[in-house]
Order: sequence, then C-alpha cells, then structure tokens
Amino acid sequence: MAPKSKKPIARSQWRCLWILGALVLAPLAAKAQSRNVEFICVADMVSGLGYDSGSQKWKAMTFPIEHKFNLRLKFLSAKATKNIFDKDDVETKYEVAVTTSAQKTPTPCVDFGRGLTTEITVTEFSYLSCYWGGLGPSRQLRLNLKNKRFLEVYLHGYLDGEDVPNTGPALLGGSCKELPPSR
Repeated sequence: MAPKSKKPIARSQWRCLWILGALVLAPLAAKAQSRNVEFICVADMVSGLGYDSGSQKWKAMTFPIEHKFNLRLKFLSAKATKNIFDKDDVETKYEVAVTTSAQKTPTPCVDFGRGLTTEITVTEFSYLSCYWGGLGPSRQLRLNLKNKRFLEVYLHGYLDGEDVPNTGPALLGGSCKELPPSR
C-alpha cells in the first residue's frame, strides 16, 4: 500500500483559519480600553520625609493633601498576546499626559525603561506605569486601570542636601474617576 500524499493547504483553507483565529482573538483585544480615556485623580493620603525647621532634622511626616490631577490616555493600539505565564492577554499602548491644577499645559508621562518614549504599554495583568514632572521626571505614577487606585512617588528633596521645609520625598495614594468622553 502506497503512503497517502499530503496535499498542501489551499488558499481558501488558509483564509478560513485566519478568519477563525481573528474571531477567537478579537474578544481579547476588545477587552482593552480601545479608546481615549481621561481621569480626574485625587490623592487621599500623603506621607514621606520632611525637614523640621524647629529640630533642624529630617523626619517621617504626613503632609496636607493638595494633590489633584487629570490623566489623559490617548489610545494608540491594542493586540492580543500571551503573558509570561502563557495566558491570553491584551497589550494596549497609550500616549499618557498629566495636567495638574497648577499647570495648564499637559506634561507627557514617559517610560524610562524603554528609552524615554511617551508610548506606555499596559496589559490586562499590569499597571499603567510612567514618570512625569520636569527635568529627569521626578514623579513616578502607577495606576491600576481596573480598580482606579494610584500611587505616586515624588523623589526630590533630602538627597540634594538642601534642608528646606515641605520639600521632601513623598508617597501619595488615591483614586481616579473616569470622566465622560469629551466631544
């Protein structure tokens, strides 16, 4: 008996496989925020290091909460992928900008790990993470897009050797609320 010869996959069969794959992966990509999003974020708590001019020493302190900012995510792309545990995931790319009440112009949020790019990548299993705030962006922001909680770390003061009250490094925590889409 002669062995069966394998027929090459016909073009129409490839199309069917491609369409089937697209139908399976499309719902995963749709789970990502595939639109522009804007949040108003408010710090609920702030603590860090502060210079106490009375004792002339740095101390652990809590600070008055005066931090509110808008966070704008401009959707760039989304694609289905596998995470490090080989689970289905969606990788979404955004251009992120922060606007505080003290400034009118948005400040770009950058990814130091990828060469100061303004393209920030977020997956279903990770946080939005970027740096912003001036020369050598001094603030690191992490936002959980599912529960809308954020942490922000301010890294100036103390190390620079200037003992100035209310200028030390701080950790801020709070939450964000999605704003309705602007038209």
